[in-house]
Amino acid sequence: MGPMSISSQGQEPFGELGLRSHEWARVRISDIGGQSEYAVLAGATVPDQVAVADARGRVGDLIGTYWASLLIAGPRFIDVVTDAGLTGCVFVPLQITGNPLIQDGALLQVSGRCGPIETPGLDQLIQLDTWDGKDFFIAENNGRVRLSPRALTVLRKARLRNVLVEPARVEFI
Repeated sequence: MGPMSISSQGQEPFGELGLRSHEWARVRISDIGGQSEYAVLAGATVPDQVAVADARGRVGDLIGTYWASLLIAGPRFIDVVTDAGLTGCVFVPLQITGNPLIQDGALLQVSGRCGPIETPGLDQLIQLDTWDGKDFFIAENNGRVRLSPRALTVLRKARLRNVLVEPARVEFI
């Protein structure tokens, strides 16, 4: 018998966090201090700066940047996460100009971790015992934000704008 994912054991699935559309307004963070975007997502300090938001476009509760892995959380997203007591993320305030509807956004950083994504053949696997139990987490070798079953449920029920939460595309074994 092959590996069994957590969702096939009758429990809620793990999830992944992303943007529903990249066509909405985004924020340009011009300087991440010579670090990789993965390092910044994982909590590395970014230089103090003014980030510039697109003047036009719809504004979601989660806002894209011109860095693939970096996201700006709007006040409603932050409130949902905070009110639910979800763990594994930090919101770093940024000074954002260019669009008054985005000025209260904060950079989403993820402190939760799990081991590397293993890729035997076409499968993508994460060893469940390497996960630290936090609601937001990233793999050692991948910048995609993963969600615990609890976080997946909370974010789905919140019906946030431009937030895509879906079952994880990796198997937890």
